[in-house]
Amino acid sequence: MKNKIALILEAIFMYLAQAPYLVALILLLFTDSEIIGGFLLAGLIANLAILPFSFVALIFAVLGIFKEEKNPIKTTMVVKLILIPWYIINFILGVLLVTAMLNPFLYLGIPIVIFIMVFTTYIFMITTNFGNYSYMIHKLIRREWKISKLLVVSIGFSFFIEFKYPLILFDLETILL
Repeated sequence: MKNKIALILEAIFMYLAQAPYLVALILLLFTDSEIIGGFLLAGLIANLAILPFSFVALIFAVLGIFKEEKNPIKTTMVVKLILIPWYIINFILGVLLVTAMLNPFLYLGIPIVIFIMVFTTYIFMITTNFGNYSYMIHKLIRREWKISKLLVVSIGFSFFIEFKYPLILFDLETILL
């Protein structure tokens, strides 16, 4: 239950962290305001401020290894579907930030912005699966599941093909039970 709450709170705060970017984009399109940089900086800070929620989700996942919990795949998939617009907007905002910094005086900031955007996006993608990882490890420790090639491959691919991982885990559970 704690994993679900942490996952839902993280998704809500991920959307709230994009608000400063969107305000800056609206100001950029319709005004010549000088506070656009402040909103962009606030957005970067807000993205980094969500990382503690990721660590809380990690702690709940580690604790969830040792106790019986319901299968979190449905909640994970619903949250991932809800977060699809966030990933699209985040990509667009990242491209806009990089193109806005194509000023020779701002070239040094481009790698920093790209690193922060890619790092936070990847971390958020991984943390949405922490509940699935703890559920799977719990089943393996209790020997309810056997280690198979499909399981090992699905764990390996979960870091690269993020959205497909819960579906593989769901298929794996129906095969093993």
